[in-house]
Amino acid sequence: YKWFYRNVWVCRRAEVVGVPRCAAALGINYGQVGNNLPSPAQVVSLLASLRIGKVRIYDANPQVLAAFAGTGIELIVTVPNDLVRPMAASPGEALQWVSSSVRPYFPATRVTGIAVGNEVLTDDDEALKAALVPAMRNLHAALAQLGMDGYVHVSTASSLAVLATSYPPSQGAFTAEVAPLMAQFLRFLAETNAPFWINAYPYFAYKGDPTRVSLDYALSNPYHVGAIDPYTRLQYTSMLYAQVDAVAYATSQLGYNNIPVYVSETGWPSKGDTDEVGATVENARAYNRNLLLRQAAGEGTPLRPRQRLEVYLFALFNENMKPGPTSERNYGLYQPDGRTMVYNVGLMQQSTSAASLSLAASPATKTVRCQEELCWSMFPLILGHPSNFPGFLSGIAVPKCKLSTKEELLAQAKWLDYCGPKASPRPKGRCTISRYAPPPPLLPQLHAILSYMTQPPFLKLFIPKTPAIQDRKALFFPFHISNEKRKTKHHKKLGS
Repeated sequence: YKWFYRNVWVCRRAEVVGVPRCAAALGINYGQVGNNLPSPAQVVSLLASLRIGKVRIYDANPQVLAAFAGTGIELIVTVPNDLVRPMAASPGEALQWVSSSVRPYFPATRVTGIAVGNEVLTDDDEALKAALVPAMRNLHAALAQLGMDGYVHVSTASSLAVLATSYPPSQGAFTAEVAPLMAQFLRFLAETNAPFWINAYPYFAYKGDPTRVSLDYALSNPYHVGAIDPYTRLQYTSMLYAQVDAVAYATSQLGYNNIPVYVSETGWPSKGDTDEVGATVENARAYNRNLLLRQAAGEGTPLRPRQRLEVYLFALFNENMKPGPTSERNYGLYQPDGRTMVYNVGLMQQSTSAASLSLAASPATKTVRCQEELCWSMFPLILGHPSNFPGFLSGIAVPKCKLSTKEELLAQAKWLDYCGPKASPRPKGRCTISRYAPPPPLLPQLHAILSYMTQPPFLKLFIPKTPAIQDRKALFFPFHISNEKRKTKHHKKLGS
């Protein structure tokens, strides 16, 4: 219970409710391929207001590194692909880069990682791929020479195209083309205690075959039963987590069982071309929101349930100068002005000294806040305290809602109070609605939160012997059941 209250219940705030204080465990990609983006100082203010504690950038921009000084935000910088070969050929080149690009800002700027290139292992340039591990070794040696190797790790971000097999996760294996280089790479990671970074996008699997790939599974919708690995019997309710475990199993096949796998990029586009199925604001919001909820709960993958999965969302801004299809320019949580949210996933801004970054509370925003107030107020219900039933929900005050919205919310709360599983007597008579029928279609967040928090993995880890909660599970599982047991083809995403 102490763990639960520390990592989930503390996420509730009096003014704005979403996934606030837990956001410090979440990372985000700060791309700069645009001509209308906020200044680094404004970006720092925005990140601070959102309480995001980890950021990845695609270069070592000195203005960005200087702006992050003293913020406490962990920063991953990137060596561009065109510098990988020179660094592999010359230890002095690697030392010069670290000395000029990282050392002047460290430790005031909390640089915690150096990504050597982006998706190098699946690049068509064979010379570039061969240079990757030597460049990484030279960079690590440079960090050691400067006394920074204990604080800054060296790795590279790879696409899922490094896998020949990704489903079921336990059969994950690297391609024959990548395997020889991968063995060298994994040896380096094991020697330096560095993580394996993967760019994983369930969106591409869904886009490639929307008639056979479950959208709920791709979006990590918590009320979706998902798929069961036939070899391990592990249940996957999230395609992203299945992809991560496939990488972990692939590393194990090469003899490396303990290398952590982090998600260096993941996201969902809010807009796309006519042939880009599923690229909508609704899906983007659902995907990132579901991911934030899992992060708030400190959730690991089914293979490594007690190791919190480190995730970097892609991306902070829509970047108007990125090449490729429309979706490439529409992964951001924010429009380039740094003020307008493309959609709200619960990372709500708090007070900030930068007036230009303040979030105006539109009527729509107020409605979302009102709904989330009810959702987050329901966590005591999930803990199964007997005083919560009946009548607990219908007594919740939602002061910021309009009257009509209040009535709708309280009507649904009453439905849950008196039409839920038979956990207690019904003082107002029998419920006339089947308990297997879904509630009124008002609060998708409510369904998602309650369903997720009553799933077996959560119950097993944190509240394993609570009969009242076990009885209530039946209310939330029947909404949608679809076991997805096919191998999905993952598409390589254009690098940033």
